[in-house]
Amino acid sequence: WTERRWRGFEAARARADSGKTTALPGEENYFGTVGAVALDKAGNLAAGTSTGGTEMKRYGRVGDSPIIGAGTYANNLSCAVSGTGDGEF
Repeated sequence: WTERRWRGFEAARARADSGKTTALPGEENYFGTVGAVALDKAGNLAAGTSTGGTEMKRYGRVGDSPIIGAGTYANNLSCAVSGTGDGEF
């Protein structure tokens, strides 16, 4: 627990209560999820996705980042992708 995380939690809770579910003010276009794909000199494809997490996530919500084939996919016969987004429904 830190004061900074508590303030973030309180701000997220206030946004949820108000119906506003976007990022913090001034951060509308920045998220904590990153992805990359690579092709090595032997022709092997690789992909990786890392999430920064989501404050106030719904109970039981699992993002696509940890699920191979959902947010991350690599196959030497076809393609490699890393898909990111806010994951909300």
